[in-house]
Amino acid sequence: MVNTLVLASSAHTLKYDSYFRSIFRSQGAELTYIVINSHQPAEFESLEDQHLLAGPVMTQFKAKTKINQWFLKKISNYIYPNRFLKESWLHKKAKFILQNYSYPTEVFYAKDVLDLKIGAKKKITLELQKQGVRLFDHLFIESSVGNMKFLQSVGFDHVEQQKSDDLVWQCFKYTCSHGLALHDFWLLDSSHYDSLFDNLFFVQVFEGVIHVWAVIPDHQKMNSQFLIEFQNRVKSKIEKRLQFLTLSSEGIVEGAVDLGSSLNKKIKSHKFITEFPNLQMCSVEKLQDVFDIVQGKINKHHKIKG
Repeated sequence: MVNTLVLASSAHTLKYDSYFRSIFRSQGAELTYIVINSHQPAEFESLEDQHLLAGPVMTQFKAKTKINQWFLKKISNYIYPNRFLKESWLHKKAKFILQNYSYPTEVFYAKDVLDLKIGAKKKITLELQKQGVRLFDHLFIESSVGNMKFLQSVGFDHVEQQKSDDLVWQCFKYTCSHGLALHDFWLLDSSHYDSLFDNLFFVQVFEGVIHVWAVIPDHQKMNSQFLIEFQNRVKSKIEKRLQFLTLSSEGIVEGAVDLGSSLNKKIKSHKFITEFPNLQMCSVEKLQDVFDIVQGKINKHHKIKG
């Protein structure tokens, strides 16, 4: 039995409990989760199934149009960084096989955690409030900005800085004069401008409120004056496209669900720690690719026969 800990960016990751259990199908797994963001149970469609409003027409990304395919490819790089999918493990003979499990799962939250580290004898050591110390054989970490911040806050010393990316996600909140009867969608400001910056926005629709995700320069993420001006600029662009709508800027959404994987930080290489991309917008096909790669690594490190 492989005692396994999964660090999840939100409760959404619990949907894939059977996937994690199937990795250790020949040995069995006791699974425990730490959920970082317990306040935003948002559910997203797979990226390919989401809609893009470009010009007067709204279509799904999987529509075979030049604009849709171009921007789908660009967005994908900010949700699933290439480092997760460009792996030689995909060519291994042992492939991931999903099995159905219905075992009880232990779930803790970030507030419950006092310490997380690699302890003696290469065990993953987790110290919990009023629970004492727990030991694990393997740690899975979902790549997200929230998870990386959490790991650094508890002194986990296996986080390393990547080369800084030019653009990172930021989430802005607006109240609306009218409700939107639409599902979440992407809004393209100009099809003649191939950048994501100041051009493509992901709109999450709530009752009387929208959250708008945009990429901004990394060095401006803590610049309050830039954020105020940029949020007002985004407001103007949306109101120009959706002329029946009047928005009021309400600042940054601090506790928003992470839109994609962490671009600026990653987990240092370690045989008993496996980082995997944020699963919020994963299609079934991409999910299979991700777990194929994970399966190959686990088979090697835990000497599991495929």
